[in-house]
Amino acid sequence: MVVVQTPAAHEMIAGHLAQMRHDQRIHVDVSVRFVRLPATFESRASSENSTVARIEQALSSPGGAALIGRGGVICINGQRNFLLSTFVTPIPAAQDSPERAMLRGTVVEARPTVGEDDTTVTLELSIAHYADGEPVEWRAEDTVRCKDGESLLLSGKPGCDPRIVALMTAKIEHMDAVGD
Repeated sequence: MVVVQTPAAHEMIAGHLAQMRHDQRIHVDVSVRFVRLPATFESRASSENSTVARIEQALSSPGGAALIGRGGVICINGQRNFLLSTFVTPIPAAQDSPERAMLRGTVVEARPTVGEDDTTVTLELSIAHYADGEPVEWRAEDTVRCKDGESLLLSGKPGCDPRIVALMTAKIEHMDAVGD
């Protein structure tokens, strides 16, 4: 790139390029697990961390919570990215209707902004889980703030099954400098 401009403009451009290089070196790995809670699970009025811990425990117990889907995406700091993790299989058609497909899986769309302290992330999220025969079984859109590696609990939009929740974790990764 060749820029013919005043020294002040050169300094401003150099600052923008340095910021862009810095932002490209910070990636955020966003992972989401969709969980169906058992009917006996009580969401007591307690801290979110203890609720997340209870859900993690229920996932490892026989007859406890069930993992119904997972997805994740790696984003560059400040940039939106998404992952559609699905599979499609044919469903035998009724005699009077054409064959249709079954879509299952997850959609995770995220735009992370890493805080100046490099330990917190603000995430603009749109996540969904698709189940057999339903266009969208569960969906949430939210802006959340979390610490690096912290798990958060997300509830679905009104009308979604309240027993389905999403456990979301964001991990900040600093990539090595590649030729400045």
